[in-house]
Amino acid sequence: MFSSTFVQSFILAAALAGSVSAHGVVESIILDGKTYTGPKPLEQSSAPLSADSPIRVVQANGPAAGNVDTAALACGLNQKAALFTAPVTAGSKVSIQWSPSWPHQVGPILTYLGACNGDCEKTDPTKINFFKIHQAEFVQGTTQWIQDTTLKAGKPFTFTLPSGIPNGKYIMRHEVIALHRATEANGAEFYPSCIQVEVSGGSGSLPSSTVRFPGAYSATDPGIKVDVFSGNIANYVMPGPAISLGGDDGGDDGGNDGGDDGTGDDTEDPSTSSVFDIVTSTSSAGSSQTSAAEEATTSEAAEVTSTSSRRRPVRTSSTPAATPTSAPGNNNGSKPFTRQNGLDAIALNEKFKGIKASDPCQDGDMGCVGDSFAQCVGGKWLLTQCSAPTICAALPLVNKPGTSIACTTAEDRDSRIALTGALRMIKRHRRNLVPHVVGSF
Repeated sequence: MFSSTFVQSFILAAALAGSVSAHGVVESIILDGKTYTGPKPLEQSSAPLSADSPIRVVQANGPAAGNVDTAALACGLNQKAALFTAPVTAGSKVSIQWSPSWPHQVGPILTYLGACNGDCEKTDPTKINFFKIHQAEFVQGTTQWIQDTTLKAGKPFTFTLPSGIPNGKYIMRHEVIALHRATEANGAEFYPSCIQVEVSGGSGSLPSSTVRFPGAYSATDPGIKVDVFSGNIANYVMPGPAISLGGDDGGDDGGNDGGDDGTGDDTEDPSTSSVFDIVTSTSSAGSSQTSAAEEATTSEAAEVTSTSSRRRPVRTSSTPAATPTSAPGNNNGSKPFTRQNGLDAIALNEKFKGIKASDPCQDGDMGCVGDSFAQCVGGKWLLTQCSAPTICAALPLVNKPGTSIACTTAEDRDSRIALTGALRMIKRHRRNLVPHVVGSF
């Protein structure tokens, strides 16, 4: 029904961890402009540790812990010290690249430092004091998880080291917390990764407010046992202590894929144009072998200055709407793929209307069944009910080709799709579009 690659563009990944073997580790880090590559997990490689990597090796790419009281919470399961400590300048940018197959989208990203008090290669991370220097949950001004726009999108996570860090050797504890199952006891998943660094160019003294791992978190902390699909996520409370030494709150590289930026001539007033009213009114028209997106590019070619390839028909492909041509009337600041994303979202929502909880599925598939988010586990749909008044819906991404799935209101769904200009295209080509879109599945 849906390809596993296509599914990776979706916002909501409830219950994904239980059905997917690949999660992730820190694969590389850029410090003072130099890239350091990390080791593969011990279960994947028996190669000796690199003499010039500061990233500590861990046992596996799965979560280090679902329990806040285990020693693995410090730096990962069966972690081993790196053979090298990398130099970094206080106040500089740090860029961390996780595995590109990262499956999760909801939860914060936090970074701590702990003074080694000697050689970091000999330091036990469970016995040093950590202070938090950075944290990020959402893309600024939104409730779009920054984990979704960086790790899930295959992008590095970038932040700035505080300039007030005293010179010295530290273990940098960089942590991702996945919250898709956090409504359950010990349902949060912790992915800590530790990097050995030596700071220079800093000033000041170490903060007095520190924590240890384990010990910093409680299983019932509001940022750890939490329903991130409740609709009240804007009030999310970060786990752990406050930020020290003038550290930052928010990511430097969070690329917002939520919100809207497709305004102008191609927008529709959602108060007068329901997505599903438009789809229903056109679904009885005759079929066509060409999507309206392609037809628009062909019939109005005089208005298109580019000679690149046409838009692809809406489908659940592994590369949705790759590098499409800007459609006429869509040069108002929206991206060239904006309208196609809206068409894709409409097609998926139509498809979801025909899915039943009893239908067979392939592991890793995701969709909507009624008002519930659906994840295929063991050949059966596992449903997570969206909290009223929200529903499960496919939404168009804004900053890249593709769609996402989220619990949202019908009004928000219609508004986001309308802002892509897709509704106007459907009205213009109502005899051709929807039968092709719906029939192509």
